[in-house]
Amino acid sequence: MSQFRGSEIIELQNYKPASVDDVANVHERAYVSGLEKAMDRASQQGIVVIEGSGPTYATATVSTFQESLVAAGAGISLVDSVVMYLSRTLFSVYQVSTSKSSLDPPMGFALIRPPGHHAIPKGPMGFCVFGNVAIAARYAQRVHGLKRVFIIDFDVHHGNGTNDAFYDDPDIFFLSTHQDGSYPGTGKIHEVGHGDGEGTTLNLPLPGGSGDIAMRTVFDEVIVPCAQRFKPDIILVSAG
Repeated sequence: MSQFRGSEIIELQNYKPASVDDVANVHERAYVSGLEKAMDRASQQGIVVIEGSGPTYATATVSTFQESLVAAGAGISLVDSVVMYLSRTLFSVYQVSTSKSSLDPPMGFALIRPPGHHAIPKGPMGFCVFGNVAIAARYAQRVHGLKRVFIIDFDVHHGNGTNDAFYDDPDIFFLSTHQDGSYPGTGKIHEVGHGDGEGTTLNLPLPGGSGDIAMRTVFDEVIVPCAQRFKPDIILVSAG
């Protein structure tokens, strides 16, 4: 945080929520509009279940719909900030014209709720309303022209929603590490994408109890080589 790291950290105090159009680039528009309507029921009943597997709720005291747009907007704003910072730095290096200039890629972190990686294109799932990292990935492509996006999802649960959103997309590489057999039971090692996207999905189910050594080995021997071969324009991480 900025109070501990000073000028090393640029903190985004204010940013715009994601638009409905941003969300509809990943989720079906009928689901997005339906969630807005569910808020009317939540205001009358206090809390309503909007999905049965998980489950996922909408609440009246804090608008689930609006807060989910805010969460998705955080990822979009980070993409904007990282791309803008990188563009300014590259221009500065070009202006100086020095071969000794080194460029450290900028990084951002969004501490947001609700989470997103279980939300499938047609609806919510597992406490997830909108797929925040998936929405950020599509935004990076559509607005900034970053064609190749590499998504790393590490969590005890498989990121099935992100997996499904890009299962046939050759330009978005989705890689998930998760505990074998855990919720929601997806993410088998043979699930590697479909059609044009075959080979740009990689699921790595690990035995329960896998610790630091196992994770470090997976990153060094699998994730890093995959990223190097894919040559992404940007890397997004779902941090479980």
